[in-house]
Amino acid sequence: MALYDQYRAARFGIEYTLMRDLIEELLETRAELGVTVDVQELLIFDSDESSFRIQANAILRLLKENQWIYIETRESWVQYIVLPHYTGRVLSVFHELCEGRPVEYQKYAFSIFAALTGEEAQRRPSMALYDAREKTAEFAEELSLLANNIKHHSEQLRTKETFQGVLDHHFDEYLPAIVEKSYHRLRTSDHVSRYRQTILDTLQKWLLDDQWIARAAEDALNNEAYSLTSLEIAEEKVRQYIYEVMDTFNELDDIFTEIDKRHNKYIRASYNRLRLKTQHRSGTDTIIGEILSWIGSDESLAVIAGDYFNIQAPRQVTEKSFYTPRKPNSPFNPITHIVLPITDEIKEGFRNQFWEHMQGTITPEKTRNYVFSRMGGRTEMRIEELAPTNMEEFLHLAHIFLYSCQNGMGYHLVRTDADRILHIGSYQFSDRKVERGADDV
Repeated sequence: MALYDQYRAARFGIEYTLMRDLIEELLETRAELGVTVDVQELLIFDSDESSFRIQANAILRLLKENQWIYIETRESWVQYIVLPHYTGRVLSVFHELCEGRPVEYQKYAFSIFAALTGEEAQRRPSMALYDAREKTAEFAEELSLLANNIKHHSEQLRTKETFQGVLDHHFDEYLPAIVEKSYHRLRTSDHVSRYRQTILDTLQKWLLDDQWIARAAEDALNNEAYSLTSLEIAEEKVRQYIYEVMDTFNELDDIFTEIDKRHNKYIRASYNRLRLKTQHRSGTDTIIGEILSWIGSDESLAVIAGDYFNIQAPRQVTEKSFYTPRKPNSPFNPITHIVLPITDEIKEGFRNQFWEHMQGTITPEKTRNYVFSRMGGRTEMRIEELAPTNMEEFLHLAHIFLYSCQNGMGYHLVRTDADRILHIGSYQFSDRKVERGADDV
């Protein structure tokens, strides 16, 4: 990690003496903490040098001989350490694992969204599609790693034999590594659904546009990242990349469901294991069993215990210790329902009651007759002429507004230019003009 930090600070070469001094200081610091490094010396060294300087030089020589680093001699015979491309990538992976940063799932979705909907996608469509495919593959890999890590922690949980071990694994390992850094962010702040539909719509539109496919294929043919030889192969490759991205985003619901299942399975397993351990570690019998197990693990203690007492299991006979046979349930006897006949007098009473209720309701026909009776022979009138003076007239006015939009009413309401609110008495309503329909003139 010290080598990688210097590589990030000076990408064109690390001065050899600087790196050697940093490794020497690192070895001295670790030695003060009780950590020693055993490096086999490959060359004869000067005895005047300190042991840490010798180890630092040996480490650099081992890295050079195994081709993890290159040594270049530049101006004034100054040596520089240069990292090959594979060393930089491997160390970057080690750095991410050691740093333990939370995974930004939304970062992948936003990068894919920006690549497909940005202005560069119009100029270089093949590059936008290539970048989206690479980011999609990384996104899918991170989701698979999350699912596998949850399963790995579930398997580790089975190895915990004590109550405290289960708690330590849940709160010290699973929650920080899985829930806080990955799962919680994925299902809350880093949810990718906000970009998914736009990404799918964009890819579907491209897939159905033959002109865009031809333009992207021509651009891909000139792109070294695709390594294509003909336009037909380029078009096929473009469609393949589109399908790969679409398949991944179409399967997100299934992937999220699988992750939720594994997380819930771990939570249930953790709870059940804690409950089991709680039950087994409670009670006098369990405590005595743990003491005897501890005594039996030491031969000297077992011999001493055998000289002073014998272990027996006395049991007393009580009524609760006898077997009580199960009693069969009594057969189910349903209640017999009595069907009373409805006489003609009762039916007539219901009919009259319903008829009285219908007489009091305000129907569209009654509303139309009410309007025409107030309008007389005119073709229009102001709504203020229907101003209510009691509750019954107010109900008629409300139904006039309600039924004015229905077909076949014979009238309709027209808004006024001022669109005023009339206050007449204790009632207020919108100013309208009532016009008779053409069929009723």
